[in-house]
Amino acid sequence: RTDDGAHVAYRILDQGAASDGPVDIVMVSGGLFPMEVYEDDPGFVRLLEGLCSVGRVVVFDRRGLGLSDPILDWNRPVLDQWADDLSAVVASSGTTNPVVFAWDGKGVATRFAAAHRARLRQLVLYQPVTRPDDGWDEWVATQLGARRGNLDGEETDFLEKIAPSHASDASFRESVCCRTKKKESVGGPADSLGTGVRPWHFAERSGAEPARR
Repeated sequence: RTDDGAHVAYRILDQGAASDGPVDIVMVSGGLFPMEVYEDDPGFVRLLEGLCSVGRVVVFDRRGLGLSDPILDWNRPVLDQWADDLSAVVASSGTTNPVVFAWDGKGVATRFAAAHRARLRQLVLYQPVTRPDDGWDEWVATQLGARRGNLDGEETDFLEKIAPSHASDASFRESVCCRTKKKESVGGPADSLGTGVRPWHFAERSGAEPARR
């Protein structure tokens, strides 16, 4: 449970650890994938098996996803709330000086690491989003435009852009559709874009003026 009262669901995958002692790994997932679907996708299975070969792995659902509480506070940046979710999982799962492995692409893990340096051994970022300062605003606008188009039914190749190797998999497309509908049912504002992040919260990285609607 987080300091603001949100319940965050997590699982501990306790398998063979390194010979010199257990290594705790907390994984921060990307997209809107709840942990309940990990075992259904070969890619997730391979990833988790690899991590479990190193040590004990903790996975969790950020608020607004899967088994965790919905997002209720739309005035506070959701990225900050998700970083609090990670902090609560680290504290509640009994991890000791964990390695935080993140492929979230949103900065959840980096926010946690910046605020709690003493609480993790290492921060491992898989395919992090990196852009020069003068290209950040253009990238944000492109990403938000694609998500708006996806929700409005105007973006026809959204999956090709975010998951090209799975885009032709009918079962994968169906599962993504179901998860998106579940996410939209949380009841966030129209400009949350189905990601739980309002557009102006992306702007804080570059210092750009918030584009409110």
